Amino acid sequence: MPAEIPTGQKQFGRHAWAIFFLFGLLLLAYGFYAFSLPYRDPRHWDFLGKDKEVFDYLSENFRWIGMLSIGLAIFTMAVCMTAYRRGERWAWYAFWYWPIFWLLAALYTWPGAFLLLFLITSLAGLMLPYRKFFPRDL
Repeated sequence: MPAEIPTGQKQFGRHAWAIFFLFGLLLLAYGFYAFSLPYRDPRHWDFLGKDKEVFDYLSENFRWIGMLSIGLAIFTMAVCMTAYRRGERWAWYAFWYWPIFWLLAALYTWPGAFLLLFLITSLAGLMLPYRKFFPRDL
């Protein structure tokens, strides 16, 4: 007897975790960039003046933003590779962070329209495997 051919939704839904893994990789790259910027390019903020306090403030903020981004990226990749792939509901709810993040980023940052692509992609990553998290026969 031939194996049942999965529908498109099942096929894409099975690999929807990869969307969030890619978001984690993007955030990881940004985190390393932000963390290392004060070390790699100490003159990056020279256009703001020569005040050492301004440089120290910006350097510390970028290092913190980098560390927080790296931590969130590792957490995102770990959750998507484990709990989200297994279909644990808490992971599905937790990943609603990403559409909210992309929506706010699109509304309040300069590349707004471009970030709507990420918003749509993150919604697809949540909706395609919906039945895995919320099966009809409970």
